[in-house]
Amino acid sequence: MRMRARSRRGAAIERRRMRGDAREREGRSDAMGDGVSAFGETSRILAVEVAEPAGGVSADLDQERRIAVFDLVEESRFLLQEPALPGPYSLKLAADATALRLSVTGGPDAATSRTAEIVRPVAALRECVADYVALCADYRDAVRRLAPSQIEKIDEARREAHLEGGEALAAALGDAVAMDAQTARRFFTLICAVLGDEA
Repeated sequence: MRMRARSRRGAAIERRRMRGDAREREGRSDAMGDGVSAFGETSRILAVEVAEPAGGVSADLDQERRIAVFDLVEESRFLLQEPALPGPYSLKLAADATALRLSVTGGPDAATSRTAEIVRPVAALRECVADYVALCADYRDAVRRLAPSQIEKIDEARREAHLEGGEALAAALGDAVAMDAQTARRFFTLICAVLGDEA
């Protein structure tokens, strides 16, 4: 089992390296979704609640989750488009083996706020989650025992997997949500924290 995991991680590193080279040649947009030009002062996230998975999460994933939540509240560009709902937003995220569930409450105050529910299958994200979680584990291990050149190679693959994960998440949400690339990556980190130990 361990040899199979290492083989998969090695393939993930090479796959991400090749895709990263291609992206550098083609260029990359930092905007995701058709509504990015409509981002305004209220297109931001005020609070994020992440459901605890039944089996719990590892200490490393829990730390990543806490950082991602802090970063999303500190800085985000997020706009609910279907149904159209103004911000700022409070979010509740839950995920299991089959579905991603996002509850979005938006509005300028409690009296006028409304809540929308978005449900998406997680199948499209599963490979990205598994690769990213595995590469994060490899990176932490590499920092302790490998040479800087080897660490750099794994870190490049890890960052590329993170970028891909954010893009896959934005694609999965489709026209329902517009967000910038940084917000999408942080959201993807939360999903990894919920699904990572099961991916």
